[in-house]
Order: sequence, then structure tokens, then C-alpha cells
Amino acid sequence: MRERAAVEREPENPEAAYRLAAVESSLGMSQYAIDHLHKSVASGWIDYRSLAMDPRFDTIRQMPEAQEIVKVLMSKVAEMRVNMQNKRPRNYEGVTQ
Repeated sequence: MRERAAVEREPENPEAAYRLAAVESSLGMSQYAIDHLHKSVASGWIDYRSLAMDPRFDTIRQMPEAQEIVKVLMSKVAEMRVNMQNKRPRNYEGVTQ
């Protein structure tokens, strides 16, 4: 499988692990898909919307483990947004491009 080879070649690539998880989910390999989603998140993947909308994850979307991954990612993204807002210069809102 091409996706598995990509993960073996680049084990820290979050997109490669995500794509492998998608294929595994499509094939009904639920636990492998969850494991690779965890690996993807640990490597830096944060796009929880993809997991929520990607039809390849239909088979695992309702699993508590998949829901927990989405919940964790949503929290992480919300925290990142707050941190970015706190780092904006005070006069940033009035700047136009």
C-alpha cells in the first residue's frame, strides 16, 4: 500500500499518517485507523474538520476514540486562536491592507 510506504519513509509526516488512517478506515481497519490518527496528531496534524467531513472516515467517525481525537484537536485549535489574538499588536484591528 502506497500510504503505508509513505509513513515508513517519513514517520513524522502528519499528512502521511492521516492518509494511511483514511485508507484503513475505508477498509474497515478501525483500530489501525485510530492508531494512525493518533500518530498524525502527535506529529502535528490539527485539521479536525477533515476528520469530521472526510467520507473515508465514516466507519469510525462515531467511535468514542475518533470523537475524542476531534475534541482534543478542536481545543488545541481554539487555544492557538486565543494565543494568536493575544499576540496581535493593539492597533492591529485598525490596520487595513
